[in-house]
Amino acid sequence: MKMRYLITCVLVGSLTLGFMACEDKIDQLVTELDVDRVFSPTGLTARVRNLTSIELTWNVRDDADHYIVEFSEDNLQFNTIIRTLTVLPDDLPVLEIFEGETEYSIRVKGVSNKPGVADSKWITTTVMTAEENIYLPIEPGDIAATEATLRWTSNSQVTNFIINPGNVQRDITPAEKEAGIATITGLTGETSYTVLLKNGTKTRGTKAFVTLIDLGGALAIHPEDDIRAKLDEAEPGTSFVIFPGQYNLGSYALTKSVKLSGYLPFNKPVIYGQFTNNTIVATVEFKDIVFRGDGDATVLGQFFIAQAGSDITTLSIQDCEISHYQNTLIASTNTSASAGKFGSIIIKGSYVHDILPATGGDGLDFRGGTVGSLSVENSTFANAFRSFLRMQVASNTSFKNSTFYKICIGTNDSNNTGLFRANVGGTIEVRNCLFVETGREDAATAANGGVWTRNATSMAATPTYANNNIHSCYNILGGLYTTPAQISATELNPGFVNAAAGNFTVTNQTLIDNQVGDPRWLQ
Repeated sequence: MKMRYLITCVLVGSLTLGFMACEDKIDQLVTELDVDRVFSPTGLTARVRNLTSIELTWNVRDDADHYIVEFSEDNLQFNTIIRTLTVLPDDLPVLEIFEGETEYSIRVKGVSNKPGVADSKWITTTVMTAEENIYLPIEPGDIAATEATLRWTSNSQVTNFIINPGNVQRDITPAEKEAGIATITGLTGETSYTVLLKNGTKTRGTKAFVTLIDLGGALAIHPEDDIRAKLDEAEPGTSFVIFPGQYNLGSYALTKSVKLSGYLPFNKPVIYGQFTNNTIVATVEFKDIVFRGDGDATVLGQFFIAQAGSDITTLSIQDCEISHYQNTLIASTNTSASAGKFGSIIIKGSYVHDILPATGGDGLDFRGGTVGSLSVENSTFANAFRSFLRMQVASNTSFKNSTFYKICIGTNDSNNTGLFRANVGGTIEVRNCLFVETGREDAATAANGGVWTRNATSMAATPTYANNNIHSCYNILGGLYTTPAQISATELNPGFVNAAAGNFTVTNQTLIDNQVGDPRWLQ
């Protein structure tokens, strides 16, 4: 027993001495890595903002007091440095303005404030700026029938214009350069022009416009005229130029080709009325006109109605504002053998709003007949409709670069099929479109009140979706599509300036850069 106790004591004593000896040999805990060079930053990213601004960001490190950024134009050679920046960690992201249409090489290194610690190695990247645009907005009166006045930032480095069509070069005088204003003459009326502002080989601006109508063979309509009588008396294919003012048309039956154009795009005439058609007509064109459905005591139901027997080769609605009808923009609801026929329907640069149905109310409603193609581009739809597209015939349909705000907010009945229904065939494309607060918060079921598409039966057309955005849209993913990826959509807040007042200007820089929505709101 004594022997066992003695052995135990010896072992404990030996272990204690061993631990004491080991403790003496343990190094101090390393709390700081002492190196002779700053670690290189990571995650260097260069993005182009607003065409010619370069935004830089990277992951900062604790060992760097500041960073040196250098720019060159020599494809990562850095033989000629054109700009150098000193950037503190709190300064990120960095935003610098450069020339357009230029590839820039960028390198960044970290610098320590400790003596004897060398700078980090460079990290590099490249980025290509977009074609810049220093043109200023067109002012009322700048565009006439045969000439156009263009404005840009004064004293900018510019040399000449390139005018298309025609690829005509027109030099800029020193006085015009200093003032930032020039008038181009010798143009043709009612013609689409694109004018490049050049500095040598580089483009500094692009401006597209349409010259005013040179009346020539067109017939003028003034506010004191009887607009119905003028239309009745005209020969098929007549072009009318409608001067600013208000006109009471009522419900008018179109029986022949016609083109109605407002004379001044910045002061559009207002026509209270709707159009119907039940016969063969080659072309119907509306441009630069405000149409309203609330001129009389009874609000008109639809803007355009294709009745039985209607056969229109082309219906074009461009740069128009259409509002205050009872339920529908274009209706072709006859399903008989003589149902309405359309070769092509074009809606471009238009603003459709405040069409709030008490019952029914599908915005683009085609239940019979034929529709060869329907194209909607650069347009805005707001505060309107029960359902948006009801395409029950085979058609090639596209919606591009358009903004949708509070669409599909009308009646929430069983016929509410949401945004897009194309249940027969053809194709449908939705690209670069912005959807905000669509649908009804009180939708009874997931099948109603603002779904993108109710179910597979409602989407027999071949769909293509690209670069869309949805925000605060009730029930939009409650039907056939259940994730944003299925409709190629991000979920960013566009930051509208004042949607309630009809100002849908986007403030979200990512959406601006990605050109999502109606271009008029992306300036």
